[in-house]
Amino acid sequence: MQNVSSPSYSRVARLVTDLMKVTKIVLTISFLLTMTVMLLTPRPVNAAANDGLSSLGYYKDPYSKEERSIRLYKEGLKHKEKAQDRERRAKQALNGKTKKKLLSKAQKDYQKAIEKQRKAVKIDGENYKAFNELGYALRMTGDLRKAVGAHNYALSINPKYYPAWEYRGEILLELGFFADAKQSYMVLFQNDRKLASQLMASFDEWLAANISLSSEIKDEFVEWLDTRKRFAKISYGLSSRSETKR
Repeated sequence: MQNVSSPSYSRVARLVTDLMKVTKIVLTISFLLTMTVMLLTPRPVNAAANDGLSSLGYYKDPYSKEERSIRLYKEGLKHKEKAQDRERRAKQALNGKTKKKLLSKAQKDYQKAIEKQRKAVKIDGENYKAFNELGYALRMTGDLRKAVGAHNYALSINPKYYPAWEYRGEILLELGFFADAKQSYMVLFQNDRKLASQLMASFDEWLAANISLSSEIKDEFVEWLDTRKRFAKISYGLSSRSETKR
């Protein structure tokens, strides 16, 4: 039997030990590489979970640009509704401090609505509803000229989106563009009588708030408005009779 203490046996033992060490290192490196690949490879997740991570760049956003734009548009509508609710409560508030606080919060909500709608139209430049709501929020924060531009852009995309004609008519009257305000009303009168009536009511409110304002153009507008009211009344009566006969 060979002596286990011989030099040849010692070399073999050292060689085996070294091979074991190398094997351990290789296995460790392989394990680390496998874990790294697993961590970096995106795993399939449902749409709801993916939505929260897509903005961070981990996963591809499953929503189309139109869908993302619509979601932002709807979020903007929620801020608009909050602002309008605060305005209603401010009108009912008896305490001046409470009224001021509510109106201040309403303005912040309109600013948030502007941010959402701007993001919506940036993602999808054909989202005419978002352009229209952007115009409304801009108007409520006092930026009337940009508001008209937003409504005009909405109508350039979809001329038959009549809520934009109604909002546009209100702002144009505030800016003193009486002829353009009339045009908005006539478009509505021919296509959407309900919105035409709303715009007419807004005209009356503006005139009541600016009763001291005197100008030839305003007087002509008042005369035109009275004529349109009479015509609308006659037209409504004729349409009612027509419906009754049916």
